[in-house]
This record gives sequence, structure tokens and C-alpha cells, in this order.
Amino acid sequence: MSAQSEIATLPGDPDGIKVEASKYTATATAVRNAANEIRRLATDSASGESEAVSALVEISDDVADRLDKLHGRYETAGSALTTYATTLATAQTMAAAAVRVRDNAVEDSANATRMAQHYEDEATAATTPDEKAEAERMQRHYTESDESAGTDLAGALASYREAVEMRDTAAAVAADLISAAIDKDGLNDSLWDDFSGWVADHAELLKAIKDVLGWIATALAFASLIFPVLAPFALAFAGATALVSLVLSATGQQSWIEFGLDFLSFATMGVGMIAGKALKGTMTVLKSTRVGRLAAAGHPNPLRAVTGSFNGVLPSKVGLLNKLSWAKEVFSAKGVFNASAMRVLTRSQTGATGAADAALVLLGKSQYSTQIIAATLSGTAGKIDTALGSAGKVGDLLTKYVPAVPTAVTNGLDGVGDWYEGVGEKATWRIGSSW
Repeated sequence: MSAQSEIATLPGDPDGIKVEASKYTATATAVRNAANEIRRLATDSASGESEAVSALVEISDDVADRLDKLHGRYETAGSALTTYATTLATAQTMAAAAVRVRDNAVEDSANATRMAQHYEDEATAATTPDEKAEAERMQRHYTESDESAGTDLAGALASYREAVEMRDTAAAVAADLISAAIDKDGLNDSLWDDFSGWVADHAELLKAIKDVLGWIATALAFASLIFPVLAPFALAFAGATALVSLVLSATGQQSWIEFGLDFLSFATMGVGMIAGKALKGTMTVLKSTRVGRLAAAGHPNPLRAVTGSFNGVLPSKVGLLNKLSWAKEVFSAKGVFNASAMRVLTRSQTGATGAADAALVLLGKSQYSTQIIAATLSGTAGKIDTALGSAGKVGDLLTKYVPAVPTAVTNGLDGVGDWYEGVGEKATWRIGSSW
């Protein structure tokens, strides 16, 4: 690159940088004032009058120390950027001067070259010794002028390169100072912060993965009503959904309300599985105790009698209405086994005598109810969340397609939607974000 094309003005906005630097400095001052105020509250004899202040006093030392560190970070950033801005302004002035010298030198060189050639031609065409001597003198003068312009251009290039080096050095120093301040204060620079940054970069993908896992868990949960062997897989996918949800909430990428709903789904599914296994055990014990009771009473075939009693309360599989009714019962009971067990617990009476039998029946009903409550709780919470979250959209749809709906209704729906959105925003924060 030629000296002429290399020299140029330096980009940058020193005044704008100083404005931003002043914001860092002002923040540093505010942080320092906050630290001092916290320490003042901690030593104020009247601080115990407020529970909130008392709670703050308990952690005042740690909070104030952290604020001091934060003050150092912002103060260093403000000072370093101010120094850099000043140096940048000086470098820009030097570069601008180099540009002016370059432009003059280029113009002078072109003019000197043209005039030197002109007098060289005159010397060649001179007819007398005096004319030739004068032409040669003028040629030497403009040749020297051209050489002087070249010297000026070289000086401008050196000055420009000095300005660039000055700017780059100042930028590196400022960056090093800020980096050192961040490294030594220990605030927001852990592996957790790096992980949080990665999650933020891939939040949309993780949310899509969470949705897919949730859909699979739901599908398996419904399938497990007919095929109980699928229940553990449904629980595993629900757990994976809750885990991804925890990561998103902990890093501030979604509301903790959303995690709560995802975890509730996982927890209730687990509770339902435990209660379901317990119910199977209870039914086995109930059958064996009834068989034993009939045998002790001298019944000729107690096992057949109790088994027949159990089977006798199950619905007939003949006829469409019977099948539809049984299917509805299975769905409500959250599974074929649950529906069968509830019929036995409430209708089968062969061998059903004594306090022990009554206790087993009560236990079985409790285990059955636990499953129903668990499933209902998760579903109800999800429906409430959906209803509150979509209230504003419903109001918009009513306004658009049902103009006769009173304004108070649509405004009320909009208000509910805005309120729930605000709740979600308040329940969205990253672990460690306070510092």
C-alpha cells in the first residue's frame, strides 16, 4: 500500500465514548453510595424497627462488600474508557493533520513534476547559453520541490502510523484494565455464567426440545392407561421435560411459573405411579385375606369364590354401550386396573368381613384417590395457566369477530392477560442475577 492511500482519517466518536464512560462512572458512584447506605443502616440503632431493614442488616456486610467490588468494576471501566477517548481524540487530530499534509504534498509534487518537465523542455530548446542556464536552474528548483514534497509525505505517513499505534495501544490498555477488574472482583464470571450465556444463545432450541419431550410424556401417559408398562417411560420423559425446564428457568430464559407447571406434571405423575403400585399390592393382600377368611370358615373352594366375586363385578364386554361405558370408566379411573380395582373395592362382598378387610378397602380407595388427585391437580394447573395466559388473546378475538360483546368484558380479559403477564415477568430471574 502506497503512503498516499494508507494515510486516512481515524474512525471513532471520542465524545460519545466519554458520554458512555461518564455513565459507568456515575453508576460506580451510585453503587458506592448504596454500599455506604447499607453500612449506615447496619449501624443505625433504630434499624430493628423494620423487618425488611433487619433482614438487610443481617447480610449487610456481604452485600456492601459485593457492591464495593461492583463499584471497582464500573469505576475502572469509566476511567479506562475516558482515557481511551482522550487518546483517540489526539490520534484523530494527528491523523487529520497527516491527511492535510498528504494532500498538500501530493498537490505540490504533481505541480513540481509538471514544472520540472516544462523547464527541461525549455533547456533543450534554448538557443543561447543564458537561456539554457536559466531553464536548467528552474528545473533543479522544481526537482528539489518535488523531493521536498516526498519528504513531507513520508513525514505524514510516519505521523499517521504513530497515531494508529497510539490509538491501538490505548484500546489494548483499556481492555486489559477492564478485563483485570472483572477477573479480580469475582462477580458474574463463574462457569455458571458461561453456562447461562450458552443457554441464552440456544434458548429457542431448548424450548423446542422441552415441548417435544412434554408431548411425548403426555402421549405415553395416555397410552399407559391401557398399557401400564409404558408408565415408567412416561415418567422418564416428564422428568426430562422438568429438567430442561429447570435449566431454562434458572438461567432466566422462562418464568419460574413454567418450571413449576412442568415439575408439577413430573411430580404428580410420579406420585400416581407410586400410588398405582401400592394399590396393586393392596388388592393382592385383600384377595388373599378374603380367601384365607373363607378357608378358615370351612368354605369348600375359597379361591374360586373370591375370584368369582372379583370378576363378577366387572362390566360385560358385550354391546357397544357397555364398551363405551367401560371405556369412560377406564379413562376417569386413569387405567384399566384402577377401574377394575375400584369396582372390586366398592361392590365385591364375598369374604368381606372384619375390621382388617374394611381397613384394606379404605386403604385401596385412598390409593386410588391419590392417583386421581395427582392427575387432576397437574391438569387443572395447566388449564388455569393456559386460560390466564390466553385471556388477552381471547379479548382481541372477541373484539375482532364478536363486536356485540360489551367493552367491559374485553377490557377485563385484557386486564387479566396483562396482570398474568406481569406475574410471569416478576417470576422470571436468573440464579445469581442479583450479582
